[in-house]
Formats: sequence, structure tokens, C-alpha cells
Amino acid sequence: MAPSSYRNNPCISLTALTHQQWEYVLRPGMDSAIDATCGNGHDSKKLAEILFSDNWGKFKSSSSLICIDIQAGACDATKEAVRKVLDNNDILENNNNVQVLQASHASLLPQIASLSSPLALVCWNLGYLPRSDDKLLRTEVRSTISSIVDAAISIRIGGMLSVMTYPKTNADEDSAVRLLFVELS
Repeated sequence: MAPSSYRNNPCISLTALTHQQWEYVLRPGMDSAIDATCGNGHDSKKLAEILFSDNWGKFKSSSSLICIDIQAGACDATKEAVRKVLDNNDILENNNNVQVLQASHASLLPQIASLSSPLALVCWNLGYLPRSDDKLLRTEVRSTISSIVDAAISIRIGGMLSVMTYPKTNADEDSAVRLLFVELS
């Protein structure tokens, strides 16, 4: 097995396992998803693959994908990643199905209200932007918890909240997220 394929193996990579679980939750052409911390666009790219790639152009999709990050560079990287999946350079500018927003994830309710199909999945990859020079610019406890609560009250039955935390980056945020999910269950 080539080293790059290890990253795609759900037995080895937590990210690959997470992406595989998303495939069981999302209904292409019918559901919507939000990547609340899109970063370099890897999760957004996977969400676009699941929601659109097999059926794009064959029928009018009701699916929506909203990708959010506070950093302009992250939004640009996400647009590039999603464009490659959808194989259409104009898709982000001329279609409401995919939006990349430079904004905080603190309040998701305005974005959720704009969706044209049921919200099935919201994901967060917390911490700082990988390969960024500014490791101090990172997600914060208050905005993250607010965002998760907004998603929890809006997600469809059978949907998923998917959170990747990094205790060594922000132990307080990791603990708060874990406690919130204990209380939600």
C-alpha cells in the first residue's frame, strides 16, 4: 500500500473514517451540509463529492453546501478544492447550491435558514489553520459551543454533528465540546 493511500484508509486515519461515516448520513441531491470551519477545504471537498459529483448536471439538485471560515486564505483554498470536485470553474459564482463564506461559525442560524433542503450534517475541524503562520488565530470555546448548539437544534432526524477536536491545541475547547455532547446525548 502506497503511503498516500494510508490517509484514505478508515482503519488507519480518523479523517478517512469520519468521511466514510458522512457517506452513510448524506443523501446526494436531497440533503444539505455545512463545513463550519472549512480551513484548507479538505472536508468541504469530500462533502461536495458526496452531495454533488455523481449527479451534478443530470438533474436539479436540492442539496446545498455551505463552507465557512474566518480567514480569507482558507476560503480561497476551499473554493479551489471544491471547484476541482465539481469540475466547473463557475460553480461557486453562479450557483446557490455551494457557498463559501468568510465569516465566523459562531452563529449558524442565518446560514441554516437559507438552505433549500434538510440540514443533514455539520462538521467542525477545530483549532488553527494547518500550515498557517499564525497559530494564535484559532477557534474559540464560546463561538464553537454556540455554533454546535445552533446545528443541534436544526439538524434533521438521522443527521450528524461531526467535530474533530485537538486537546493539545485548546484543552478548554476540547473539554467543552466533549461535555456538550455528553449533555446532548
